[in-house]
Amino acid sequence: MNAFKIVGLVLSIAALSLTACENFQKNIEVDLPNYESENVVECYLRPGRRITLLLTKSSAYFGEVGIPQVPDAEVTIVAKGENSFVEPMRYRSNIPFVPGEYYNYESAQWVYPDDRSQYFLTVKDRRTGQVITGTTEYLAPPYIDEVEARFRESDSTAFLLTKFQDVDAYERNYYRLVVKKRLAGGNDKIVNDIKFEGNLKTGNQITIGSSYDFKHGDEATVTIYHLSKPYYEFLRTMDAAQQGNRNPFAQPTTVRSTVEGGLGVFTFLTYDERIVEVKFKK
Repeated sequence: MNAFKIVGLVLSIAALSLTACENFQKNIEVDLPNYESENVVECYLRPGRRITLLLTKSSAYFGEVGIPQVPDAEVTIVAKGENSFVEPMRYRSNIPFVPGEYYNYESAQWVYPDDRSQYFLTVKDRRTGQVITGTTEYLAPPYIDEVEARFRESDSTAFLLTKFQDVDAYERNYYRLVVKKRLAGGNDKIVNDIKFEGNLKTGNQITIGSSYDFKHGDEATVTIYHLSKPYYEFLRTMDAAQQGNRNPFAQPTTVRSTVEGGLGVFTFLTYDERIVEVKFKK
């Protein structure tokens, strides 16, 4: 009999607790400020490649799905140096979508491998009058001396040790290491994406390691990019902003664009790349 009384008392307390919780609940409506869309530009000058550019509009966090394009813009790139030119770019609406390679403005002008020039970008939106400007210059390409696999005895996994020369021993330089692993289906998986200053070195050689993600017989692609300081800051703040989106307690981060008057990137980009087969050596 006492057991039934105790159960009844517990149920009564639980019911009262739920009622109390409901009394403490309150629906709050939050009025979000109106978001003002801005033009976003993405243009990488790569030696041996035609100049292309992606121009879109930013959208609100809770906005419509999709990336609105800007078809009616006047886009010009000016080079001053060994191969000077003034190159207008044309809008293209039928470019096939390729991740990392997509663009909607193109030109017939190429970037020459050893063209030590300065480049100036101007993007004028004919509909809104918004003007984006950017400046970048030639960057010397890095050179990879060696990619060495070092194995761990405990589980036979390996990391890759990449050694390369600093492009200028007397200047502060910035780099990006991207390490990819070839999967069974033929696709590549990024296992490391590291941005760093080239100030830790032996002589003029910089050494940086990947994570323990490889085994004997794996195929890896190792790429070292030489970055301008503005693009390095853009990538670092972009990483911080993405991490903040996943952490409700993180401080908000403002992404530092490399252009003025809008958002985005305009930069010269050089790199060196090696495809290696991971082998265990006794």
